[in-house]
Formats: sequence, structure tokens, C-alpha cells
Amino acid sequence: MNYFPIFANLSGRPVLVVGGGAVAARKISLLLKAGAEVGVAAKHLNAELSALAAENKILWLAKEFRAEHIRTVFLIIAASSDQALNRRVFHLAESCQKPVNVVGDRDHCSFIFPSVIDRDPVQIAVSSSGSAPVLARLLRERLEALLPPSLGDMAEISGRWRDAGFISPSNWSSAKMPTRPTVSEAIRGASNAVRSPSGKPSASNRTG
Repeated sequence: MNYFPIFANLSGRPVLVVGGGAVAARKISLLLKAGAEVGVAAKHLNAELSALAAENKILWLAKEFRAEHIRTVFLIIAASSDQALNRRVFHLAESCQKPVNVVGDRDHCSFIFPSVIDRDPVQIAVSSSGSAPVLARLLRERLEALLPPSLGDMAEISGRWRDAGFISPSNWSSAKMPTRPTVSEAIRGASNAVRSPSGKPSASNRTG
């Protein structure tokens, strides 16, 4: 295992992005979706990032990256067109033991971005440890085709059932349900679940 798989909670956490072009914009879009507070160090911002800065959705810290930008952030992404700058960012981040990703340069990353299927709150990540990104993308596309678009809704329904006490570990081992359902059975069951107007399962669908 070359990389430890982990999902990070970035909500409300400061993240530094070095670079203001299209590559940086793609990463910033993902960071904002995760609720991060994004600061950008770049000589110029493209139109998309300029609009985000004007709307106060990102903070344009400075036109030149400075070492002190790293001190108070949770993680760093270097996405500029200047490879020497990107590597400087990497070495400074490493010296401060901050997670850092230099986009497109696996040798200068302490973390990498997987290929992701997002069915919020369900997320599935596929990675080749950076060695075969095309293969990872193909695997993601194949998996994505197998999963229903409503998977996120199913997860939310399941969560409400669990919180209401309709689903618990004891249900799985009870005499009425001696074996766990397969993934396909669980998805099919959630798809066909009958819900009351309140969003809770009807009595006929309670487990146990």
C-alpha cells in the first residue's frame, strides 16, 4: 500500500492554493464543495477565480507566494505553471509537516487526489497511486455506471432509519434476518422502500 486511504474533513479549514489558472480552478472547485476556506497566492487569477474572489468565496492572499502563507493552513496545493515555484512550495510544506500536493508531479506530493464517484453522502474513491491515472478513471467510470443516481438518497434514508432505531446491529443478527443482504439486495431494497410522508419507513418496512 503506497498511500493510506483517508477522507479529510475540510469544512471551515484553511487551504492554500498556489496558482491562479485552470488547473488551480479545478482543485478550488472541489475544495469549495468540501467546505474549505480557500486562500490563493498567484500573480494573476483567471476569469473563474476572479469571479469567486469578487464574491468573497475565495481569498486572494497575494500576487507572490510567501513562506508564511503555509504556517496557518491545513493543507497546500501547488498548481502554478512555474515548476520551480511548485517544488519550492513542496519543500517548504514538507519542512513544516503540512500535507502538500503538486499537481501533475507525483514525486512532489505527500498526498494525491483519487478518481471520485460522488453520490453525497456516499463517496467512492479509486486510485492507482498515481501510476496509472487513465486506468483509475476507467475503473471509476465502470463503477459509476453500476451505481444508481439515487444512491445518495438511499444513504440518507438509511441514516434516518438508523437514527430512528429501525436499523441496528442487533437487527442483522436476529432470527428474522439470519444473514446480511448482498450489496445488490440492499440497493434494490432501498430503491423499493416504502416511506411515510415524514420520510420514515412504514411499519411494514421496519427491520427486526
